[in-house]
Amino acid sequence: MFYQAPEIQGSIRNLRQYYRESMRQNVWAYEIYIDDVLVKSEDCHWWSNTREEVIIAVKEIGDRIKEQELIKRELATVGNRIYVKWCTDITKAGKAQGITGYYGIFEKRHLYCCATYQSLDAALAKLGEIESRNNVEKALFNSFRND
Repeated sequence: MFYQAPEIQGSIRNLRQYYRESMRQNVWAYEIYIDDVLVKSEDCHWWSNTREEVIIAVKEIGDRIKEQELIKRELATVGNRIYVKWCTDITKAGKAQGITGYYGIFEKRHLYCCATYQSLDAALAKLGEIESRNNVEKALFNSFRND
């Protein structure tokens, strides 16, 4: 199975500053939407920050929420299966060679085997080999258990 992460669109809406009487200070209010669904609405007491600083801070919060949402969607899609995924977490040495990413074989978001591939076909072939080997081992185990 090849897993490709979906495109997630995030946005900040209703960013405003107002005076909150209970706190006796200005507060910032914002809403974060992912794919037009409200995921977070909060009032923060960043009273000394400029609008640009607040936007940067809210974007960081939104990026963390977006990453969590990507993880949830990936685990919901793949379940307990082994899958191939394109990764872009490259070392400095790899970047120096011009490598932009690699195909890896994963299980529940963890690298399943150390081999990485530049070709999707090679990664899928290795995945098929691993799955067939696992099926043979399961059959062998079940034959011992049934005896």
